[in-house]
Amino acid sequence: MNKVNAQAKPQNLSSKMTGELPIDCVTGGEYLPENMAEMPLSEFVATTRRAMLDQPDFHQEIAYAALYIALIASWPISDITDLFLQLGYQRDELMRVL
Repeated sequence: MNKVNAQAKPQNLSSKMTGELPIDCVTGGEYLPENMAEMPLSEFVATTRRAMLDQPDFHQEIAYAALYIALIASWPISDITDLFLQLGYQRDELMRVL
């Protein structure tokens, strides 16, 4: 897995152009630690799951924030797919988000 600067901010690809963070990402990102991009996949999944369980009202926002972090970290698409499958999402849901 690729490592990136822990200061990397989660954002989607279109927001990179405008410099704005999507609201779902900002909301979900509040519940995730800053060093998420440096974690191995298993720890990333466990941390994301804990955040989702601790904040069930923000389950989807936390998942989106995790996705944005993985995208910015330039993870291989297979790792991102594995992440979402391990979080309980279906492949078609991931493709809709991407």
